[in-house]
Amino acid sequence: MVEEGVLKPSFDFVRGLHFPKLDGRTMEDLRDVVGSLISKGLISESRADKLVACPHCGSRLILTYYTCPYCHSRNVSKENLYEHLVCGAISRESSVRVDNKLVCPVCKRELKELSRDYSVVGAWFECEDCRRSFEAPIIIHRCLKCDHEFDVRSSRYEHVASYAPTPLGVEVARKLRVLKVLSQVGVTSGFEVEWFGTVKGASGIVHEFSILARRQGVTVAVDVASNGGRGLITLTATLAKVYDTPTVKPIVAIMPKAPAEAAALAGRYNIVILEGESAEALGEKFEAYLKGLVEELSKG
Repeated sequence: MVEEGVLKPSFDFVRGLHFPKLDGRTMEDLRDVVGSLISKGLISESRADKLVACPHCGSRLILTYYTCPYCHSRNVSKENLYEHLVCGAISRESSVRVDNKLVCPVCKRELKELSRDYSVVGAWFECEDCRRSFEAPIIIHRCLKCDHEFDVRSSRYEHVASYAPTPLGVEVARKLRVLKVLSQVGVTSGFEVEWFGTVKGASGIVHEFSILARRQGVTVAVDVASNGGRGLITLTATLAKVYDTPTVKPIVAIMPKAPAEAAALAGRYNIVILEGESAEALGEKFEAYLKGLVEELSKG
């Protein structure tokens, strides 16, 4: 769910609020997940839209009616008001429309082009029961879920949120992508793979690595830095663990590129650096490394 870009919900009368980018899953399906991601600082919430909701049951499946302010009938007709920009006449649509054309009823000239010959200046309503005319109807809503009817004053008008990854969220998502690709490579290369596996050091301290890949008594320990700028920090942390776990084969995977000082430090302590512009590029280099390691094991 945490990806680059904004996650904005859509609304329809079948699914209600849902996320097309997430296979149409609804807000109700994702409420706990969204809350957890926000609390961890991985995504941020912003207001994207507003929707009318039923004050009785909270449903957003709402129909809207125009009603007569005099007799409260819903049998209301609506017409646009047209202004002829040449003669200044303002007329109802029914008096302007003649044989699929728009003709000014005052000067009889044809209204051909909007904004040049005429403009739409408003609307006019008429009740077909009591025959009264008015400028604005009373708006009535009806809930399709509980059949409750309510007006604008008693309605609920609720915010609809969109979600976007924070910088931390983007980094975590990239790291998880790298972990997924590297673990798949490890499995297809014949290794037993463990995410966030632990190794007990010579000092008795238990150290955690992003990925552990084991085969024939050999353990490859991988730490991942999805942000090149953090490569040196990740390498320093790995170095501290490697001091205490001399039996593992250490790797630091960095996307897109390791800082120069990180590469130099890794070389001094036999830590393999994998660099790549994408998770897939890192996966290819990890696959080549494991292939070479398997060949060494087969010779031994």
